[in-house]
Amino acid sequence: MQLMITWKLHLQWPLGYCQKPHSNCDPTIYKPCLFPIHGLWPTLADGNPMKIYLPRLIDGSFKHYDQTLLKNLGTYWPSLKYKDNKSFWIHEYNYHGVAALTEFKNRSENYFKKAVEMVFSKDIIKTIGVVIQGDNTTLQYSDVEAALDGLYEKRNYFLKCYRKGTDNVLSEVGVCYDKLGINNHFCSQKKSPGW
Repeated sequence: MQLMITWKLHLQWPLGYCQKPHSNCDPTIYKPCLFPIHGLWPTLADGNPMKIYLPRLIDGSFKHYDQTLLKNLGTYWPSLKYKDNKSFWIHEYNYHGVAALTEFKNRSENYFKKAVEMVFSKDIIKTIGVVIQGDNTTLQYSDVEAALDGLYEKRNYFLKCYRKGTDNVLSEVGVCYDKLGINNHFCSQKKSPGW
């Protein structure tokens, strides 16, 4: 049995993520300064995510979910490539949330609440968003790093980039937390190669 050690909260930058080959998404429907949630992933001591896929673990109706939570999920956890948000949420929960069922008292709603709480805890989205001015679609590593250094001790985050021609394009920002999801924790991965 795998024991969860920490959390990784992944945030996507739509303008970077949607430029990836085969991404099949439209970045123009999102504000460039919004870094929506990609997922909340329980991780092992080596930094790798725990994965236990259990299809159809949640029914997808989300009828019993708090309306404020559903509104926050629609705003802060939109799908960039699935046909609708609920399909994306089901995918993320079935691949990552179920790996930490005991942490959430076997309630899927608690998984989603925890992700939103983590985003709000330090206003990550707003802090990263100030790096982008106006319609600027180019991010400098040093600017993103400076914004995150202002939030986190010991640089408990990582940047995920990919190569596009001669450029390195930011697609995700990840922040690491302890098992309780409250305190930041050392990330075994600081940034992806190339940047």
